[in-house]
Amino acid sequence: MLNIICTANATENIGMGMLSGTGAFVLGVVSSLVATMLWTLILNIVSQRFRKLFYGIVDLVLRTDLKFVYNNSDMADADIIKEMRKSSKIYIYTGRGQFLQRQEYADAFAKDSTDVKVILPVPEPNNKWLKQRAHEMNLINEGFTEKTLADDIQGIARFLQPKVDANKIKLHYSDSQHIGKIILMDNSVYFVPYQKDIFGKDTRLYNYKIGSYMYNWLQRYFNALWEENVKWE
Repeated sequence: MLNIICTANATENIGMGMLSGTGAFVLGVVSSLVATMLWTLILNIVSQRFRKLFYGIVDLVLRTDLKFVYNNSDMADADIIKEMRKSSKIYIYTGRGQFLQRQEYADAFAKDSTDVKVILPVPEPNNKWLKQRAHEMNLINEGFTEKTLADDIQGIARFLQPKVDANKIKLHYSDSQHIGKIILMDNSVYFVPYQKDIFGKDTRLYNYKIGSYMYNWLQRYFNALWEENVKWE
């Protein structure tokens, strides 16, 4: 009987030890994952700040006129919105323009004193750019068609119309080849050169300072498209 009791106690102790060991292992794994995520976040923040400093030094030496290169549009959001809030002019040339529906962008150019101009492609399925871009995007997403693209642009146009009616922004349309997204402000311009095999939001975004050749060229290009102003109802 004594042997049975001792054996039972030993088995219980072993079981508890195994559970305790398993719990410690799981806790260790979770702690490691959290630490890795935090460290990755810190490195990303430090890395981006270091890269901006590096680009500034390179520009001083080589006069590249380039302030920074973002791997995608999401990485640039915070900087674009921050600059929008201070800029007296915001000129935007975009395709689907879905980012404009986000509240932080709407708030950024809500000031009455800001000169906001937006150019959209003519949102008709037979538009030559829509056909070309839809064909390119269909290679990535088979459900992407000219109608999909046209509907998306019409949707952003309807979203912006109340702001146009309230004289908050000015909206024009263009039938020219849409080569990339432009966001031009007082101190710099953000440019996304569209690629045939990547969605615009996933494409690298280039930031050029005011007075640079690219800033002046993109401003000239925007002004030419603005004067074009193809009518669309």
